[in-house]
Amino acid sequence: MLLRFNSGVTGYLATLMSTGEYWRMQVFGSEGWIELRSSTELVVADTAGNTENQTFDDIDWQRTELENFADAIEGGAPFYIKPEQALHGVEVMEAINASIATGKRVSIG
Repeated sequence: MLLRFNSGVTGYLATLMSTGEYWRMQVFGSEGWIELRSSTELVVADTAGNTENQTFDDIDWQRTELENFADAIEGGAPFYIKPEQALHGVEVMEAINASIATGKRVSIG
């Protein structure tokens, strides 16, 4: 998916389902880039080519998310995703589906 945000920044989102598990997220900026290569490895680079690798403990993030959700339901700490953010995520997915169905660009609020 090609995305254009209100700020004018563009994005690209892709998914592959036919290979073994692999994922990454990378963001490019005017002063460098940052890449999350897995749930435990982060690489940060500046425009001069200097890089810094960081590693994190491997956690069961699905369990952590469900525990956070349960805490929110029981009145503990608020869930880290606000309801309006969750609804916007659904709106984005619906716009992607509409674009696939029509072959046209779809704008959302």
